[in-house]
Amino acid sequence: MKKAAFFDLDGTLTTTNVWRGLLEYFKAHNQRRFTHRLFTGLHYPQYWLKSMGVLKESTFRKNWS
Repeated sequence: MKKAAFFDLDGTLTTTNVWRGLLEYFKAHNQRRFTHRLFTGLHYPQYWLKSMGVLKESTFRKNWS
């Protein structure tokens, strides 16, 4: 049986944050702990900087892709 993965990274299928769901899945199943910590450590500070207006939205989105 072949597996397929579908991702909605630009909000066309859902209005929720896809990354949050992926990270919650890995956390719940105790998988990819290093990846989860690295992702969180790199991206959450950028989110806070964007929220404070220090980082431009376009830069923030570029760094996530």
